[in-house]
Amino acid sequence: MRTLTNKGLALVGMVLLSVFVIAGTSSAAGPEADYKRPGWFVGVGGGLAVDFLSEAVEDVTGGVVELTDGGTFNARIGYRLNSWFAVEGMYEGMWGIGTKVLDVKVGESSYNGIFGNLKFILPTWRLHPYFALGFGGQQGEFSSDFLDVDRWDFAMRFPLGLDGYITENWVLNLELAPTIRFTDWGEIPSEATDNVTLTFSVGVQYRF
Repeated sequence: MRTLTNKGLALVGMVLLSVFVIAGTSSAAGPEADYKRPGWFVGVGGGLAVDFLSEAVEDVTGGVVELTDGGTFNARIGYRLNSWFAVEGMYEGMWGIGTKVLDVKVGESSYNGIFGNLKFILPTWRLHPYFALGFGGQQGEFSSDFLDVDRWDFAMRFPLGLDGYITENWVLNLELAPTIRFTDWGEIPSEATDNVTLTFSVGVQYRF
C-alpha cells in the first residue's frame, strides 16, 4: 500500500498531542466523573481521505494517471452498553479525490457509506482507545469526460481510534479507518483488493 501522506501524519500527531494536553489539564469534570458509563452519544468529524486504488491505477498506466487525496466527513449516533463495548450507526462521505493525467485533472471520485459498528473500548482514565468492526454499504462514484461509474457494494470498515474526554460529556475523537469493498470497479482496471479507502478524521462527540 502507498505510504501515508505528510498531511495525514501531521494530522494524527497534532490531534494526539491535543487530546493528551487538553484531557490532562482540564478540570471541568469533578473527581466523581464517570467516563465509562453506559449511555447514548452523537458525534461528527472530518479530515483527509485517501484512495488506495491509486496504486493500481499508477501501476497499470506507468504513472501517467494518478489519484490525489480528498476530504471526508462523518456523523454517528451510538449507545455505550458498558465500559468496554458500544454499538453505533454512522455515515461517512469522501469527496474531491481527483484523477490526473500528466498532472492535469480529468476526473473525480467520491464515496458515501452507511455502517453499523461494533466498538471495543479500552477505558483508561480519560483516554479510551478503541477498535471497531463496521458492516454496511458504500457507494462509489467516478466521473470524467470519458467514463462515469456509480455503484453500491457491500463494505467493511476497520477503524482504530481514540476518544479523549475533555469533560464528562464532551469528547474529542481521533480515528484512522480503512474501508474494504471486496470487489473491483469493473469498468476500471483493478482487483478487489485494490478497492480500499482510508480516512483520517478528527471529531467531537457529546455523551448524554
